[in-house]
Amino acid sequence: WMPKCAGCGTETDLLELDVPICPTCVRERERFDTSLAGLNAELASARELYRKAMEEFDHHEAMCRGLPKGHPDRAAGARLEEKARTSGEKYWEALRVYSLALRKSDGKMPGAT
Repeated sequence: WMPKCAGCGTETDLLELDVPICPTCVRERERFDTSLAGLNAELASARELYRKAMEEFDHHEAMCRGLPKGHPDRAAGARLEEKARTSGEKYWEALRVYSLALRKSDGKMPGAT
């Protein structure tokens, strides 16, 4: 008698933490882990860029309080605001993609116990 893989049900003699798992499911899980790790890194990077852009914008806005609307420093503020908006959109998109990948993987990862 040979145990069946917890991921796909094929016979296997490989055990991981006393749970039978076949080499194919181990490779698939490793590929999946690498993919999620990459998405997580992209999310962290996008979050950091957004945080920095907002800090720059907030700092500039604080420095420009009281300046008239046509002042050149106000134009720089508009560019910083656009940078913050764009980086915010990228951050939310990275969050959406990462969340979607997590939802798709929930309970479907081969070899999950």
